Amino acid sequence: NLPIDKIPFLSFIKADYAYTADFDWQATSQDQTIVSQIGNNIQNANTHNINTTVNFDRFYKRLGFEKLLLTKSQRKKTKGLKGPGGLPPTPRRINQSKKLSLGKKILKGTYDLLTSVKQGKVSYSENNGQLLQGFSEEVSFFGGPSTSFAFGSQVDIRNKALLNGWLIAPRDPNNSEYYNKTYSRTHYNKLDYTFTLKPVKDLNIDIRGNKIQTRDISQQIDVIDDGSTFGALDTNISVFETGNFSTSHSMLSTVFTDGDALFQKLRDYRSIISNRLFRESGFASNNFDENGQQVLLPAFLAAYSGKDPEKVNTGLFRNIPIPNWTLRYNGLMKLKFFKKNFSNFVVSHGYRSSYTISGYTNNLNYVGSVNPQNPIDAGNPPELNSANNFEPALLVASATLVDEFSPLIKVDMKMRNSFSLRGEVKRDRTLTMNFNNSTLTDIKGTEYIFGLGYVFKDVKFNTRFTGKKQSLKGDINLRADVSLRDNLTQIRAVDEDNNQISGGQRLFSIKFTADYRLSNSLTASFYYNHQTSRYAISTTFPRQAINGGFNIIYNLGGN
Repeated sequence: NLPIDKIPFLSFIKADYAYTADFDWQATSQDQTIVSQIGNNIQNANTHNINTTVNFDRFYKRLGFEKLLLTKSQRKKTKGLKGPGGLPPTPRRINQSKKLSLGKKILKGTYDLLTSVKQGKVSYSENNGQLLQGFSEEVSFFGGPSTSFAFGSQVDIRNKALLNGWLIAPRDPNNSEYYNKTYSRTHYNKLDYTFTLKPVKDLNIDIRGNKIQTRDISQQIDVIDDGSTFGALDTNISVFETGNFSTSHSMLSTVFTDGDALFQKLRDYRSIISNRLFRESGFASNNFDENGQQVLLPAFLAAYSGKDPEKVNTGLFRNIPIPNWTLRYNGLMKLKFFKKNFSNFVVSHGYRSSYTISGYTNNLNYVGSVNPQNPIDAGNPPELNSANNFEPALLVASATLVDEFSPLIKVDMKMRNSFSLRGEVKRDRTLTMNFNNSTLTDIKGTEYIFGLGYVFKDVKFNTRFTGKKQSLKGDINLRADVSLRDNLTQIRAVDEDNNQISGGQRLFSIKFTADYRLSNSLTASFYYNHQTSRYAISTTFPRQAINGGFNIIYNLGGN
């Protein structure tokens, strides 16, 4: 535990940090004819975890803003009083039975809004690792010659191992065989945050965001005889990098926009992005092709995220995860009608979106066309590929944007006469930009759900299951759900007016269950499911599935 909360003005923050390290030494082939050319394997890893919780209620009390809500007489009563932890007392400790004036009501409403953030949680985790093959030393205390490596250090071990003679003997590249040996590094990091908001008493909002990135780097190891004692590492061997990236995103500004209009924007933005990249690069010629990855990716993100193509980030990764949210409101129960007819009435809403890059790799052809040994700049532009387009530093097969209202709106109610009702609407989009063939896969779905339930209280049931007559009593819980989901998949060609429907279906479903709780240990249930689907393409026939049955569940724990 980090002692941040022990600092008086930071007592509202709690944080903890954890570090773990792993080390592994493995012997390889013991064939004496090749063991000196292969060596052993050493591998390490470390993990960092940090979690932080911010209690904003405590922070607001520390600032003493609540005193503004008190009358003069209440301030006199609170003078000298202390709340928990030595903080000022809250207004609830003072009698507030008197009606507030209009000014106080406005002040209190403003205070509630400004202090709506109640709690925040931020967590970050990171995992790193190294693998070195061709290690000539034996295992010893703390893992080997390099104690820091055994404790998870991620400083590149190759040069230190070479200078200390820990690698296999150097070879003559012209007169000896090469046995495969690899050096690799792995990296994983994840950032999560959650903030709880309560702008009014019965409204709860959770704000969430996350980001995940992985990266793997590998390179073959070859120790060449250069006349020195321990030889030299061959630096001409190519380095391979792969990885994945995902972060919370937002496509809210285009969620109700026509898909054809958004796709046309993507096509129009290509020329704008191409000219922008040319201006910013300073290269002598514009070889940022409109169907190239460097142009299509920012055009895709700008069109479907509602961004300005002149300002959208043209890079592959994003630094800050954009917040998503869930919302829950039960304040309608304060109204007389709802209080009289319902025991519970909740309205909820949620939105989630993500941006994902799966399986990117480094481009071995990304070198300067004027001088491959120098960094790429205005005077040393990248090499051109077969399509006469600048080579990108990283190659990506596809990028995916997903957003979903889960739900767009949901109403869940329980009536005082044992009826329960549920209505829900969901919407989702999945958009995948394929850079290999310049096509966009557009999947849209809408689902409507209606549920109805009823509880028969204390239903008696006579049985001779144990040999003698016995009377059981329990509730029968009936529930029926009807749903209609419509999916449609289109493939849109960026360079052609050719949009094809490649999949999709309209799925109608009825689910019915009846549960009879005979005792604390025994429950009998009946279920019936009926699904009918009609596909959007003519090559697939309509389908129907029906199943039903009984379940008997006995809880051996008796609880």
